[in-house]
Amino acid sequence: MSILSGKAAGHDLFVYGSLQDPQVVNVLLNRVPDHSSAVLSCFHRFKIKNRLYPTILPDGNGQVTGKCVDWFCLILGFSFKDLRSLNKVVVLAGAKGHNR
Repeated sequence: MSILSGKAAGHDLFVYGSLQDPQVVNVLLNRVPDHSSAVLSCFHRFKIKNRLYPTILPDGNGQVTGKCVDWFCLILGFSFKDLRSLNKVVVLAGAKGHNR
């Protein structure tokens, strides 16, 4: 059983290779989404022969450091701050006496 420490919520994507680098992510997405440091327990990170990228496999007692990114924010392009602001707008729009 693996354990993810850090900001691990239900919608997080764990990245452990070059996607930890904000410059790489910015080239791919034209932005850097909110992220936090994390550790994935019971896995081991290693290089693959003739490949530039690493992989991870279950290990039992190893640890892999990486980052967590909320996949919802990653896909839609919203930051956590954007989502909080959007949530306030939705709540206000549903309030009684709100004029459209």
